[in-house]
Amino acid sequence: MSSKPSIDSSEARSQQDQEALAIVKKLLHKRLKVVVKDGRVFIGEFLCIDKQANIILGNTYQQVQSDTAPFKERPIGQVLVPASQRKSCHAEVMPNEREGLVHLLQAQQEIVTSD
Repeated sequence: MSSKPSIDSSEARSQQDQEALAIVKKLLHKRLKVVVKDGRVFIGEFLCIDKQANIILGNTYQQVQSDTAPFKERPIGQVLVPASQRKSCHAEVMPNEREGLVHLLQAQQEIVTSD
């Protein structure tokens, strides 16, 4: 008979939620670069995310491709990026923060794949 501990699915979900929350907290007020499906690029301060994974950025600039320069930035202030329109999302973090985030993301992946 095996004495392997079993994790209730609600406990696993709670642990998964806590790991995701830890990742989000580490990213708060960091610069995010969000690319949307129509090709626009927004760079701003990560302010919040809701349960539907919509992101709000503050002090945001839109990168606009220009013929005269590689990129031109246009200030747009605060922007809500719907999860359904988000193509990719990248965070600017310091090298010492990167290790902690990688650890949290790996733990998150282990929980998801064990379900």
